[in-house]
Amino acid sequence: MGLAWELATSQDILYPGAVGRPARRGSALMNRYVNRLSAAATGRARVTGAFFAVLTLSEPVTSWLRPGIVLGTLRGPGRATPDGPPLPEADRLGTRPGRPAGPPDDDRIT
Repeated sequence: MGLAWELATSQDILYPGAVGRPARRGSALMNRYVNRLSAAATGRARVTGAFFAVLTLSEPVTSWLRPGIVLGTLRGPGRATPDGPPLPEADRLGTRPGRPAGPPDDDRIT
């Protein structure tokens, strides 16, 4: 649990205005690796599984250092980062031909 705690708390000090002890030596390297791993997890199923297994405390943080996960992390997501939202504008705005904009009446909170 110590490494999981370190992972969680080492991110907190990075926020502007955060109060606390400075990051421990080596945490910058860990932060870079975790940032790259989370990016790789957007396009590599094996890395995604490992990423969520650690976040849900199903696996130890050290599982991110298995050769297949390290290799997938170094390779990156395997696809280009999208330039914009993946949905067509009509779907993002909730408008489609023949349908008024906005949610249907039954979706309103009363």
